[in-house]
Formats: sequence, structure tokens, C-alpha cells
Amino acid sequence: MTAQLLFDAGQLQTIVIVAACVLVALAFLYGVIKKFSRMSWLGWQTTLLFAATLPLSFLPETQNGTLLFCLAAGGLLAVTALVFLAGAVLRKPFLALEAGAGGRALNRILGGVTGVFNIAVFAAIFGGLALVCAEPYNVEFLNVIYTHPVWTNFAAGHAFDLFFVFMFALFLRWGYRTGFLRMIVTLTVLTLTLFAVFLSMYMTLQVPFLSSFAAQIAGTFPMNEIAAGWIGFGIVSFIVAFVFLLVIILIAFVLNLLLKAAGKSHAFVVFDGILFSLVTFVILFVCVIGVNFGVGFIASGAISEALPEQMAGVAEALTQSVGFYEKVVTSSPLSNIFYSYNPLLLLI
Repeated sequence: MTAQLLFDAGQLQTIVIVAACVLVALAFLYGVIKKFSRMSWLGWQTTLLFAATLPLSFLPETQNGTLLFCLAAGGLLAVTALVFLAGAVLRKPFLALEAGAGGRALNRILGGVTGVFNIAVFAAIFGGLALVCAEPYNVEFLNVIYTHPVWTNFAAGHAFDLFFVFMFALFLRWGYRTGFLRMIVTLTVLTLTLFAVFLSMYMTLQVPFLSSFAAQIAGTFPMNEIAAGWIGFGIVSFIVAFVFLLVIILIAFVLNLLLKAAGKSHAFVVFDGILFSLVTFVILFVCVIGVNFGVGFIASGAISEALPEQMAGVAEALTQSVGFYEKVVTSSPLSNIFYSYNPLLLLI
């Protein structure tokens, strides 16, 4: 029964090819409709950034790992800034193409090509990452890929870098588009909302009028006294929180009006976006440094010494798991630099 439900190799290959052709056709049609000037150029930008990391394979070994780490991080940030700046400069001429018939046709054709290229790049990013992660498990039907010269000579040694560069570009792009001021407004509103929820519960417990009102509501429910008390407490807390939320909505409305007024200045928008991109860059690399430090600490076997003997099995399993992560991260030159020359990792 199971054999009848499964596709044979030839049928599976046909299905994959047909699905890929349909996806390519849809991506091309989407790009033609949206036009190149209004398409996301993240696929092209990721490819350029990835190409800029390839010379790292030829960097000589050095004793000053911290310097190499800083040079790689700074170089990646600089190249990313240049690529995004070039995209911002080039987008204006393509917007001008919409004025003429020939320009509009070129804009749509390039949009279709970009749609297909974006799909191909995203497939390479996540497909390469999946293949790197699956390689140690010796999946039989993937051996045709793992033994191919393209994989063994190039793709296997750069797949994780392609994923890392893509995530790096994605975060910085998000940081620029969000802007520092908008993020401050968002965090302010979220903080006020959380504060309103906790304050409403505190007031329901501490303010005599509210606590007695909650008790009256609880008395109307013919059920367990504790359950009724929770219901009364919840209803009154919700009413108080709702009043606070109306005030917060008004504050958010005023802040968004101010933000919209500030956004009319192109110079301010650019400065605000660059500022938050730098903040995003710092946060991202703090996370990379922290995760790599934790992995390096566990992979070094130090976790076995820190845990009691009763948890030796847990320590061994954890060490094996991070060892797999370590192997994946060190498989590509750029990510290997950020892992092997982690400033915190050098302290242990």
C-alpha cells in the first residue's frame, strides 16, 4: 500500500520541474505587473554582498583574531551601505523610465527578470542552508547533489555565508525603512500598554472603590467563590485597562502625527534610517557574538564541568548538538571568522 502511494523518481522529477516552471512564470508575471522600479532588489543586493565576501577565502591566517573580526564586520557594513546607496541612486532613473513607452517596456521586462531572480536567490539561500544542515544525516536521495562538483567545490563552502549575508542585509534594510524615531514611538506605545495592563490590575487590588466593585460583580456569579473572584477581578481590570488604552491611543495618534510631519523632510528620513540601521547592526552583532560565545563555551566541554555528575548525559547531548551548529557555522569563511575570532570566545 505504501509503495503505491509514493511517487517514483521519474514522477517526482516531473512534478518538481512543472512546479518550478509555474513558480517562475508567476514570478515573472508579478515582476512585469509591478515593474522593476518598484520591485524589491534584495535578491540582486544579496548577490552583490555575497560576491564581496568571496575574497575572504584567500585571507591569510593571523594571530590578531580581534582585528580580523573587526575588519570583516566593518567591511561587511561598508559594502552593505555602498550596495544600498547604489540601489537608492539607481532607482530614480528607473522611475523616470515610466515617462516613455520604450522605458515602460524596459521597466516591465527588467521587473519580470528581477522577480525570477529573486525567487532563484531565495531558493539558493534556504535550499543551501537546508542541504548543509542535512549533509551529516546521509540522506540517500540527496547524494546526487552532495557528490556534484558544484556542491563539493563551491556551494558547500559558501552556503552558510550566503544565508548570513542575506539575514544581515534583511535586518539592515528593515532598520533603514523603520527608522530610529518610529522604533522609539513603537517601543513607547508598547511600554505604555504593558504598564497600563499591570497598573489596572494593581489598582483593582489596591483602590477600595475598584476592589469593592470587583467583589460586587463576583457576587453575581453562582459558582465557586475563588473562580467568581477571579472573574470579578478580570472584568474590573479590563475596564480600567480599557480607559488607560484610550489615553494611550490618543498619545499614539499625536506621536504619529509628529512622526508624519518629520517624515516630510527627506534629509531627516535618510538620517533617521541610517541611525537605526547602525543600531540594528550593533544589536545584530551583539547577538552573533553572544550566541557564538555560548556555543563555543559548550563545545569546549566547559559545560560538563559546570553541571553536576547526575546531568552528565544532558551535558553530553548538549555538547553534541552545539558541535553540529559549530560545524555548520565554520563551513563558510565569513561566518567562520565571526565564530573562530569571536572577541568573547578568546577569553575562555
